[in-house]
Amino acid sequence: MFDSGFSFSNNVSTPFLGGLLISLASTLNLWYKGRITGWSGIFFNLISFDRSKLHYTLSIIAGLLLASTLAWEKYGYGSYRDVYLFDAPQIFIAGLDFVGWILAGFLVGFGTKLGNGCTSGHGVCGLPRFSSRSIAAVAVFMVTAMATATFRSKEPFLNHTVWITETARSDTDFNAHVAFIAAIAIIIICLVLNRDGSDGIKDILVSTGVGFIFACGLMLAGMTRKTRVLKFLTISDNWDPSLGFVMLGAVLGNLVTFWYILRIKGSPAAGGSFDIPSYTRIDTKLLVGAGLFGVGWGMCGICPGPALAVFPFYFPHMLALFIPSMAVGQIVAAHVDSRWTDPYSFQLFD
Repeated sequence: MFDSGFSFSNNVSTPFLGGLLISLASTLNLWYKGRITGWSGIFFNLISFDRSKLHYTLSIIAGLLLASTLAWEKYGYGSYRDVYLFDAPQIFIAGLDFVGWILAGFLVGFGTKLGNGCTSGHGVCGLPRFSSRSIAAVAVFMVTAMATATFRSKEPFLNHTVWITETARSDTDFNAHVAFIAAIAIIIICLVLNRDGSDGIKDILVSTGVGFIFACGLMLAGMTRKTRVLKFLTISDNWDPSLGFVMLGAVLGNLVTFWYILRIKGSPAAGGSFDIPSYTRIDTKLLVGAGLFGVGWGMCGICPGPALAVFPFYFPHMLALFIPSMAVGQIVAAHVDSRWTDPYSFQLFD
């Protein structure tokens, strides 16, 4: 269940392929409907019950869960062609206690909402557009995440692990079954509710496909494995730089496709206009939010997209602690954001 040795396929080409799949999913979302695939924003649409985006939100999350639960059903925490898609439950929860999971979830939620994005929205979709806000956010959350993970590796805190039992392992499989059935049910319900309009059905199918492909990319990239992410974020003699190839594959792919869609094509395939963030100035809310997200990410190694893909498998740590705390963090940040008057901002080149 552990990685051993160095393999070019596992450590370089496979993460790069995962990044290309993430690029494909985000490109499909932008091309068809003009949407940015930011998982922290998708999660906020869900918890705020945004009716205008409800079917899109449910179907893309269902697609994400469908892919991850299918992979778990077949491989569990074993390997697919020598590539490990998930950590074993007892390995995944190691190194962070219940309070740590709650705090990390809150910081990830609060930070991504205040900073308007995470690794997907700012990194995968913002960097290829040369967004100055995304460049600043990625720089800040990478520094704070690496600083936090490295500090915790040398001075552990909130690390009293409550080990999972074999009984809980059985519960993990049951949760995966339930999540798989729920994902299928959600997709069917969304299709039925949109059966009178072909555009609505196409929208649901495309959104489901986006979520499914994105999840496949996350799993191949190693982003669904907390241990793999923390090895990348922790600067040490055993530093694993391979996850950098995930962002490289995603950004390089989107550099070309985003440019074509936004500059040449000019409008989404489904009609309407692009739903692209219009505010371009770098302000303290962005920097503080990105920094807090980085701290939470550096503590647990999980950001919003992977969290939504794996939360059924790790009970209670993800399902009952991290996800609810992330929701609370986003709700609190939304209230803070609405009351924050920020006179300090600057612009690079947007």
